[in-house]
Amino acid sequence: MIGLASLQRNAALVAIPLVMSVNESHLQTIQSVISRMAQNSFTLKGWAVTLISAVFALSAKDSNARIALVAYLPAVTFWMLDAYYLWQERLFRRLFDVMRVVHPPAGDTTDFSMNVRAAVQSASQDERKRLTYWSSLWSITQTGLYIPLLIAITLMAWVIGAFRAI
Repeated sequence: MIGLASLQRNAALVAIPLVMSVNESHLQTIQSVISRMAQNSFTLKGWAVTLISAVFALSAKDSNARIALVAYLPAVTFWMLDAYYLWQERLFRRLFDVMRVVHPPAGDTTDFSMNVRAAVQSASQDERKRLTYWSSLWSITQTGLYIPLLIAITLMAWVIGAFRAI
């Protein structure tokens, strides 16, 4: 049987209100945006591979190298869009880093600003270079997927064209 002291101790734990500071809730909001950007980027990578594979299957079925070359369009489009999401994720990570060190005085209210420009302006010159779209476009996570995809498209078109000539 559970003792009275144990019940009182457990009831006291439940009764403690979990009050989140304004800064913590702002950080949670920023973190949810970062998570959403990362999820969008992951989804785009999946769609890019799936769509390009479908174009490959269609071009191989018809032995048409021109259809394989159509795969360049979604590959480049997905690369640019994926880089945009990575860029936004980096900007919001910078905002998160800036806001996590902000401790508003008691009674002060935070405006829950999601303005990443102010966070970028406070960054060092080297970090600003990393916070550009072009830096995101040519990052290792982007080029590690999309450059091999572009090479595969080229090889596929070449192979289909070579077999068609035979």
